[in-house]
Amino acid sequence: MGARTELKGDDPSEVMSVLLANSNFADLKIPLERRSWLVGVLETALSQELVRADLGDDEDRASRMRGWSARIPRMLDGGVIADFVDAIAMARDPDGKEVDRGWAWHAAEELELYDAESVRVLLEDAVSANDPDLWTRHANWFLRASEIPRRWRHVRAAAARWLPAFTPLNTVDKTLLDDVDPAVRRFTAMNLALYQPGDADPRAVKELVAALGDRDWIWSSNDYFNYFWAGRHSAGELLLRLDTQGPEVRGVVLDLLRQERQALLSLRQAEDEPRVSSIILRLEKALAR
Repeated sequence: MGARTELKGDDPSEVMSVLLANSNFADLKIPLERRSWLVGVLETALSQELVRADLGDDEDRASRMRGWSARIPRMLDGGVIADFVDAIAMARDPDGKEVDRGWAWHAAEELELYDAESVRVLLEDAVSANDPDLWTRHANWFLRASEIPRRWRHVRAAAARWLPAFTPLNTVDKTLLDDVDPAVRRFTAMNLALYQPGDADPRAVKELVAALGDRDWIWSSNDYFNYFWAGRHSAGELLLRLDTQGPEVRGVVLDLLRQERQALLSLRQAEDEPRVSSIILRLEKALAR
């Protein structure tokens, strides 16, 4: 990637042309059908940023343009889709450090520059590509080539996790319940229970029940930071939201939540610890359903 360019001017197309030329856009590994589409999306986002810049003083405008001159090369170098997936997670599910340091706020402000349809297209591309060789051939679109062996499954699963949030009516793609990747199936099951609790698909129930036994999995960074609330707790909570479920499944979930509540209550000074008290209240709310 080229060195940072000092951006000037008010025409998004001209400014973006400078940025893309500086990033050697013509030589990047991006699908042919996505090239002009991506340029249009970025120009639209930049136009929104220029509107924001006009509302500030000269120093603010210069700062925003410096941010863009660094952001575009970084996005294209690391993979457009990976960049968006990371930004979405930062904006919508930050941990305490990300909130305290302002990273989550900046990610949310950045995401506001893009319409939901554009983000949906990016996430769908990630979810539909289950071949790592395809990711390698289009590394600037998906994920930096050196990181693909380690992270491609994670990025793809994270895309499946956030996809309904950018889909009209939060519709969940139920075909992903049959995906080859267990993480994609699990995230899809969680989304189905979250957004469509009236649709107790047996495949989703199976995935959520399996999640109850996974102590290491985390569904929400924010929940884990604030409540020590792991993925299995969220899976149990969502299972209890389903309109229809077998009594055996409900019994397993209730037992898990009761055990967690009793373990918390057995802690010394549990009632004096705000975090412990908040977990107990959340468990009691779930048990009351």
